[in-house]
Amino acid sequence: MTICGRSPRGPKLPRAPTVARPPGTKRLPPSLGSCLFCLACLVGAAAAGPLPITPDIEVFVRAGCPRCAEAEVFLEALQRERPTLRILLRDVAQEPGALARLNELAASHGIATIGVPAFSLRGELLIGYAGPETTGARLRTLLDRPPARSVEPAPEGACVPEAAKPRLYAQVRRILRADNLTGALVAVVVLAVLVNLVELLCTAGFPAVYTQILTLHKLPWWEYYAYLGLYNVAYILDDGVMVAIAVVTLSRCKLQERAGRWLKLVSWAVMVGLGLVLIFEPGWLAW
Repeated sequence: MTICGRSPRGPKLPRAPTVARPPGTKRLPPSLGSCLFCLACLVGAAAAGPLPITPDIEVFVRAGCPRCAEAEVFLEALQRERPTLRILLRDVAQEPGALARLNELAASHGIATIGVPAFSLRGELLIGYAGPETTGARLRTLLDRPPARSVEPAPEGACVPEAAKPRLYAQVRRILRADNLTGALVAVVVLAVLVNLVELLCTAGFPAVYTQILTLHKLPWWEYYAYLGLYNVAYILDDGVMVAIAVVTLSRCKLQERAGRWLKLVSWAVMVGLGLVLIFEPGWLAW
């Protein structure tokens, strides 16, 4: 990594414009759980403020850095070659939040020592600039690579600000490493309780009907609570089987984009099939 001294800066590269996200209406999901989820996402998005256009390259520089000046000259030439290329220059010494953003990116990529210039693109972070034949060629290769797409996109109406993603990824990696096993277990238990609480609100009618039926039969107290226990076992049995299958499967093979597309296609077909049955032959679902 080059230690930058004082030298004249190269030609100033235009900064990528930022636009405020236009206001839009949000569809109200049918279930209470989805409503709560969307409400949380809306609050987070509002707190994050206006989001910049996602750049193709996010570049971190510093005034007086000779390598940064060389990198800017190369980026200007690259911009002329690719007019649609979106480049965002951020000065870590003058722009508030630029250094923190660079630190977050470095942490998410497991990089302990940072420097400038730094280039963030296509899910990678490059530190330093050695010249157009080396670093420049690497940048061109990354730009020519199609952007990585997530297998499971966020639900409609939900969004995670780009600036918050590196910190979120870093926190997930810390949980996966389980440096503090007790803390990780407590976090998992709390998350499970919250998820089941939301799910309970979505399906509160079922336990109400079930307990009413038990009350009408006037069972002994031990049978009453035994049936409640049976209901709880049946309630979590399918979830337990699904989690077990997912853990065993994903521990042996990685879910690729093609498999993700098939998974979404099968899920769509199941939901459409259930909807058609409810509309035309609801008696098929009667026990």
